[in-house]
Amino acid sequence: MLTSEQHAAGKEHMKIEFVSSADAVLDETNYREAVETLMRLRSDKAIGNSLPSHAAILFEAFFRNAQGRVRIFCQNLNNHVFGINGVVESATIALNRKNVGIDILIQDATPDSGPFLKFLQENRTNPLLRLRRVDKETTRSAPINFSIMDNEALRYEKDREKVKAFAIMFAPNLAGLLIEKYEKMFAASTPLQIPIIEPDVAI
Repeated sequence: MLTSEQHAAGKEHMKIEFVSSADAVLDETNYREAVETLMRLRSDKAIGNSLPSHAAILFEAFFRNAQGRVRIFCQNLNNHVFGINGVVESATIALNRKNVGIDILIQDATPDSGPFLKFLQENRTNPLLRLRRVDKETTRSAPINFSIMDNEALRYEKDREKVKAFAIMFAPNLAGLLIEKYEKMFAASTPLQIPIIEPDVAI
């Protein structure tokens, strides 16, 4: 699965191996500044994105800066990443812009419980938000995670068990490869119905 994308991403990863140390040496404030600078410059330099806190910062930036669509393929929208307040708030801002869509494709039967699941529930009727689950068992068990903002920025993790990911803010060729694969997977997937959770009523 994803043979061509893995090959392309592997070449990118070899080329930017020296930058991946950013995960270890940058605190959250400096990491956020680095992401915002790379995005503003539309840089093709990669930055490590393996820590959950760094992944959350990246998704916040994706949602805040998207002009068209954010596509996410992951296991279950892990609450340690997507449950962060800044991620939920930026996703809400994205949908409120009316011209930005969010497509989410997960492997598990349901998203991880937490604030982002609540966001999905609150926006379940918004046509700009689409949530689906992949159908093929081989795809459901694949260790890969990847996401794309618009047609240029991306996050790529070949094997989430090894917890080693990178992000590039401007890589239209690689983003295009990932989008092509994503759209095929999305078209062959099943829409997920998010159950409505009724608020607790004091007695």
